[in-house]
Amino acid sequence: MKKSNPPRLGKVSRKQVHEILASGQAHLRNDLRTTSSDTMFDFYELDDKRLLLVLLFEEVGVLWESYQVYRTKMQPIEDKLQRQLRNGQMGEGFEDMIISDAKSFETLALQCNKELSGLLSIPPDSLDFSFNSLSVLDKELSKLLKFRNRNDLFDDYVKLLVVYNGEILRRSTGGTWELTEENGKLTSAEIVDARGHTYSPLSTVLEEFVEGSGKFKLKIEVEAELLKHDLFKH
Repeated sequence: MKKSNPPRLGKVSRKQVHEILASGQAHLRNDLRTTSSDTMFDFYELDDKRLLLVLLFEEVGVLWESYQVYRTKMQPIEDKLQRQLRNGQMGEGFEDMIISDAKSFETLALQCNKELSGLLSIPPDSLDFSFNSLSVLDKELSKLLKFRNRNDLFDDYVKLLVVYNGEILRRSTGGTWELTEENGKLTSAEIVDARGHTYSPLSTVLEEFVEGSGKFKLKIEVEAELLKHDLFKH
């Protein structure tokens, strides 16, 4: 059977992750985890010093040039999270940045399109939870990059984008939200479709902030999630 060739850098499919790990050239280095967001991944250092991050449960990954490059790219976001923690703007868990409890999450799911349209100063009906409405979001968010750094958009938009993207995935797949709470705090929010497949809108949106460059590509990210399970439809 012909092996797929993993990219030199960038996203790595589940199949490619398994091939890299089976090659014996990747060594588990979870000791490199230093922040709360790092716990979403298993860290592997390759023989050539590249860093492979494997998203827990989904088993897809990202190849970085090195651990140092990864940390440099992540540091601005982590600095913001720490400032918010010190200022009491969020709970102790990384997921608390997204939403604090299930009831608040369900409320936000009903109005996230209105809040996004207000922030972006666009007509509310342009964000109708359709797949194509992601093109509107990509266009408007990309406009902001002319004046603001990508990381500077994180605080204002990440929570709303997670919920909006999740609602599109839910409606596109006939799925439901699966919310997990511990001690009154929401620890995960995923979509489970009619066939039992699970989608993580959080990881999808974070990829755009952590891995993204140039224009926003939320539509492409959501399409890729649907294509994984042969459920893509507009």
